[in-house]
Amino acid sequence: MRKQAITDWKLCGFWPYHPLLGQSLETQKDLEGVTPWIPVQVPGGIYQALFAAGIIEDPYYGFNSLKCEWVANRWWIYKTTFPYRPAEGAKQVFLLFEGIDYEADILLNGKAIATHKGMYLPCKVDVSASIRRGDNLLTVMFRHPPEEMGQIGYTSQTFTQKARFNYKWDFSTRMVNVGLYKGVYLLEQGALTLEDIHVLQRDALAGDLCVEGRIGSQGGEWAKVTVECRHNRACVCRREMTLPLDGESTAFSIPVAIDRPALWYPNGLGEQPLYCFDVTVHDQEGYISDCFSIETGLRKIEYRKNEHAPEDSLAYTVVINNLPVYIKGVNMVPLDMEYGTVTAERYEKLVLQMKEANINLVRVWGGGLIEDEEFYRLCDRHGLMVWQEFIQSSSGLDNVPSQKPEFLALLQR
Repeated sequence: MRKQAITDWKLCGFWPYHPLLGQSLETQKDLEGVTPWIPVQVPGGIYQALFAAGIIEDPYYGFNSLKCEWVANRWWIYKTTFPYRPAEGAKQVFLLFEGIDYEADILLNGKAIATHKGMYLPCKVDVSASIRRGDNLLTVMFRHPPEEMGQIGYTSQTFTQKARFNYKWDFSTRMVNVGLYKGVYLLEQGALTLEDIHVLQRDALAGDLCVEGRIGSQGGEWAKVTVECRHNRACVCRREMTLPLDGESTAFSIPVAIDRPALWYPNGLGEQPLYCFDVTVHDQEGYISDCFSIETGLRKIEYRKNEHAPEDSLAYTVVINNLPVYIKGVNMVPLDMEYGTVTAERYEKLVLQMKEANINLVRVWGGGLIEDEEFYRLCDRHGLMVWQEFIQSSSGLDNVPSQKPEFLALLQR
């Protein structure tokens, strides 16, 4: 398996629908953009790129954000050229877009290969038959963002899974994001792929775990899955299992036993030792077809009723490793209007501030984001429990959850 970041992107803005026509009906010349082609960082943000190019003023200063609301009313095209040389053993080639915000058409060498809608769903496109040996032109055409509800609106009319704070909240201005806010990668894999890998902690106190997931298959009768668990860089358990393949998707569950596990505790109540689980699948020819790693703390989680609570009350006391935890929590809103520009260093500064303030739980608010994976890794390392909300928030004029089919389908996925 090989994962290669795709870089060196250029950006240009267009009037809506102009890119679909391509050429002027009157002059037959190519329709030009409303901006020149400029460099853009991926991950990153369009506003950041426009400011760096001198096209807009600093949107974080004074009333300048009002001057750039036109940005969300244009279509934007990202393009880059990347080289491709096949790797040994590769049987499938994918383009992986980890964060597309919000609706885009994807073209490879001028031919449409995918259409994507939805901010939190990665887009993985099989390009095995269409990628060229040598240079390839990759184009991503973004339509203007949907007109969603800000803080004041109708909850029942929400129809996307797009971060809503961008549309104006009491702590933020209106600066609606569009573009590639996470990385873009070229993936080369064998005929087998690992999907939905997770660690199930059946009894963490006894070290009784299992690694579960699915194997996606493009052929073959069997696969060999290896799980290696490491703690403090030392291997503490290794399991190997040969599985018969059942069509295009085969579920598996591999037991893992850890002797005398070092338990994870919230900030202020103990240490935060972490275990790394490396999962590898080999095909019948012996090639590593895919691999995946998870780092996690081992802990038992329960909920109990508060002391002296009424009989019909819900269980609100959090219990970790049989120890009741007094919750000291904070609410977290996104760190930046352009969330694609948030670095690992900014996440670490925030998490360390919470740790030093004796916080042990952070609420990730539903009008904001599912944060970058780096944030959750830092919370694991520093003892912060996470209350992660679904991407839902009320809108003032009514507080009835949306029942729109397109919203429910995105929420389910």
